[in-house]
Amino acid sequence: MVNLNYPVRYSVSTLLSVLVFLRCFLIVRLIVNVSIFSSVEADLECRYLVGEGYRPEFAFGLKALMKHRPYMCITVNFVVSVVCFGLSVRAFER
Repeated sequence: MVNLNYPVRYSVSTLLSVLVFLRCFLIVRLIVNVSIFSSVEADLECRYLVGEGYRPEFAFGLKALMKHRPYMCITVNFVVSVVCFGLSVRAFER
């Protein structure tokens, strides 16, 4: 990559450290999977209301959690995004 006629080189460790920030998605998945909307009771209720072939998955849990606690979801999303983006910019600006 060339920036203002000066070659910019990124080390492999910098690129890998930025890819590590993708693990923040695992935190969101953990929160959704531990919520009350991914419990056995929610599974049974979905099967009763929708049909036998339906299982509440990640998208269902996330939507239900956003309806149940919208401000908490927005706050967690904002904080995780700002931290990941800030650390990524810091790593590439060195």
